[in-house]
Amino acid sequence: MNYEQVRELTNEYINEMKNAIKSIDSKELFNVIEVILNAYKAGNKVIVFGNGGSGNLASHLVQDLAKHTIVGNNKAEVKVQKRFKALCLNECVSCMTTWANDVGYDKVYSEQLINWVEPWDVVIGITGSGNTPNVINALEVANAKGAVSVSFTGGGKVLKVAQYNIVIKDSTAYCVEDALSCVVHLITDIIRNEIQK
Repeated sequence: MNYEQVRELTNEYINEMKNAIKSIDSKELFNVIEVILNAYKAGNKVIVFGNGGSGNLASHLVQDLAKHTIVGNNKAEVKVQKRFKALCLNECVSCMTTWANDVGYDKVYSEQLINWVEPWDVVIGITGSGNTPNVINALEVANAKGAVSVSFTGGGKVLKVAQYNIVIKDSTAYCVEDALSCVVHLITDIIRNEIQK
């Protein structure tokens, strides 16, 4: 490996990221922001989950909804007292492993979700491939329970299950995750601006 190879690979990645971010449908982004804001205003929950890097994004989204949306620029000053009811299902390792061990990994989120989900909650499944069985199963539970189902994805079968889909098109798995990280920051920043007006 030499400098020229690294520079070329860097430029390729930057170009792919530009295309990934440009593929985001702003109308669908608006719709997802609107359903999350509606849940906030009504006191409904936002429940998020994913596997691997998508699980990290799920945790990050919950963190930013819970804190970033209510604090000022100095990050210590709470500007809004009303809080998001946000929950990340992949953060409870013992819950996940007991369902995985006793029932199957494809049920680790759907079985947890049954305990928490209520009508008009927003349920967000993050799956880069869009074909992850445990994410799809949980979104089916969300639909059956009258919640609003959302996917953050690169495509796949989830598009036929979730009511709303933020899709990063024609990208590698890494670029899908990186672009979805941008989506998380974009959504929470727009929501922050809206609720702190």
